[in-house]
Amino acid sequence: MKKLPMHIFSVILATTMLYFCGCNRENARRAEEQATKSFLSGDLSQTLNDAKLWAAEDPRNPVPHALMNIAYTGLQNRPGLKAELKLAYGSNDRINRVAGWAAGLVVANPNNPRAYELKGLVAEIADDNQSAIEAYHKAMEVDPSYAQGFESLGNLYLATSQPDKALVVYFRLLNENTNCTAVACDHIATVYVMKKNMPRAIEYFEKSVKLDPNDLVGQYNLAGAYLETDANEKAIAAFQKVVELDPNGEVGQDARRKLAYLQR
Repeated sequence: MKKLPMHIFSVILATTMLYFCGCNRENARRAEEQATKSFLSGDLSQTLNDAKLWAAEDPRNPVPHALMNIAYTGLQNRPGLKAELKLAYGSNDRINRVAGWAAGLVVANPNNPRAYELKGLVAEIADDNQSAIEAYHKAMEVDPSYAQGFESLGNLYLATSQPDKALVVYFRLLNENTNCTAVACDHIATVYVMKKNMPRAIEYFEKSVKLDPNDLVGQYNLAGAYLETDANEKAIAAFQKVVELDPNGEVGQDARRKLAYLQR
């Protein structure tokens, strides 16, 4: 069999590589479109699946990992969100790339609060808290029913030692978002714990678990507040409820230890 001349072989190889690179870019573009659509719709499970496909097509791009981080956070998957946090924001270059993508998303979708939430999150990670605050305010402005905008802003105020401002935001969440009253009460109670106002903290933790008796975090926080104020019988009942809700999990195991201490 006659061998191909080297220059012809090189042309064939280069053409083949260009073809596959073009296919990869097109696949990545389609995957990005689908992941973006899922993210903007608020479907966390679909966002996670689509972002994984995007990451597989474009492995050096940190943006799909940023979307996965948000999805894992909403789905309360701590190992997942921690892993994706590093892949999305593990260097200044990655942060800047996600920030640029988020800025473009806001321009293309000026009435979607999730675009502003992502912009705020990236700014917060970059320690640009003022830009984060502005983005979260914009998310609340374009859609007052978007609870995550309120939560993100309140949590940022809390993280930066501004509990009074956080309290204002959480009360707005309570009064303006009827689907998030339990979450809002839990946040409000947490602020009162920081302010050393335990009677008010207990009041709102109790409201939270009354609205959502199966809220594991709320029940655990209420039990801790009872324990802090030496209301041991109430603390025992609340910790028992925690064990019922999470018999084999870390929170449930911690509740068992506290029950053993209280009932010794």
